Amino acid sequence: LSGNNSANINPSGYTTYITYRRATPDAECNELVVSDICIKNKEPAPHSYCTIDKNINKGSVVGAEVNVCYRKSVNRRNYIAYKPALLDQYSPVSRKASFMLPSDLALFCVPMGAMLESWPPATTMP
Repeated sequence: LSGNNSANINPSGYTTYITYRRATPDAECNELVVSDICIKNKEPAPHSYCTIDKNINKGSVVGAEVNVCYRKSVNRRNYIAYKPALLDQYSPVSRKASFMLPSDLALFCVPMGAMLESWPPATTMP
């Protein structure tokens, strides 16, 4: 409780709190973890979100059903992402204006780019 703001997410008088648990320091660097949480009313959950089928607006006579949604993604620790780029062409002949490579060739070859990751020393190899 900070000032007059409560962490209670249920406006009907019942107390409902969302809690979480952090991963252990020796957890694998490539496991699925909850990365985003949202609250939804009657509308469907956003794309790639899972819904917890438990009404958190319990006890309210006039309120609509409210659910918690969450999204999981791969746990990424420290990493640097590189965007694909064409640095040079192989042959001097191919540098002529009549044989220009498409500007999106690098994106075609490496569509997701490349990542350099730093894993903790105690992590087991995948």
